[in-house]
Amino acid sequence: MYLLDTNHCSYIINGSYKQSIYRKDQENKAITAFENLPHPAYTCDVVVGEMYFGAETSTNPTRTYQRIETFLLTVSPVITDKDCWLLFAKTKVELNNKATPIKDFDLLIACIAHRYGYILVSNDLVFKYLPTSFQVENWVI
Repeated sequence: MYLLDTNHCSYIINGSYKQSIYRKDQENKAITAFENLPHPAYTCDVVVGEMYFGAETSTNPTRTYQRIETFLLTVSPVITDKDCWLLFAKTKVELNNKATPIKDFDLLIACIAHRYGYILVSNDLVFKYLPTSFQVENWVI
């Protein structure tokens, strides 16, 4: 199972409203991978919040919100429970001790994926600092 980070959700959402010849390379790659998944993908409430922020700063917030809501009909957010927060706290201490901190929202997204046993799908390079037990894929490279 996969948990999509904000950048991959954005590639899929933005690319879905374009003909393939007008899509950016990242949009094509993310959409192709997404459409070929053998099972559903998920996201989390942190990603939803980041997408809503993006909608607020877009040139057409109403349209962007509508596209996000349509996307969320097929990619459901998982619940951020106590286990996610405990893993976040422990992992943040571990990363700080190694002097490789990751921003809180990014780390929380990774911890949510890890807590559920999902592979995090992201184009963020910062995830290379995660402990090796975390699984991360990038569909757009």
